[in-house]
Amino acid sequence: MRLKAGPVWLNTIYADFEVCPLEPEKPEAMQAACIESAKKIVIEQ
Repeated sequence: MRLKAGPVWLNTIYADFEVCPLEPEKPEAMQAACIESAKKIVIEQ
């Protein structure tokens, strides 16, 4: 999984993320989630 750290840092973060849903799943719709944990974190500058 690849996430952008944000416009301020301009870094790319790679990791094995464990995510948890915050709302019920709906077909063809984005779903709010939280990052429960991250392992093997690599930050590319």
